[in-house]
Amino acid sequence: MEFHGAVENLSIDDRFTVANMGIEMGAKNAVFPVDSLTREYFDSIGVGMTGEPVWADEDARYERTFEYDLSALEPVVAAPHQVDNVHPVSAYAGTPVQQCLIGTCTNGRYADLKIAADILRGKKISRRCGS
Repeated sequence: MEFHGAVENLSIDDRFTVANMGIEMGAKNAVFPVDSLTREYFDSIGVGMTGEPVWADEDARYERTFEYDLSALEPVVAAPHQVDNVHPVSAYAGTPVQQCLIGTCTNGRYADLKIAADILRGKKISRRCGS
């Protein structure tokens, strides 16, 4: 599975998440083109890139092509008790949360945990939840 389009707008963490989701849905691999952000990332972790990245030929033919406008997609939330039990996040607007899982094998990087921490900062556990 190859991802194309305005990928320069996706952070490395975003690309990791999307590529991991490709594997979760059954792809053998899921890749983004190498760009300056990719090279910067490899440099930052001490892995120098030599040579040119391997990529599909310009005239490659694909079995199927799908096009999505990511800005038009609504985020989803997984509900109990299966990871594929997903619903638009708007379906749960206003629902009190007793428990949640933050961070998974697909999307549990520092940036994700920081976003959650920023959202939860200053919040308290309800007394109704017990101890």
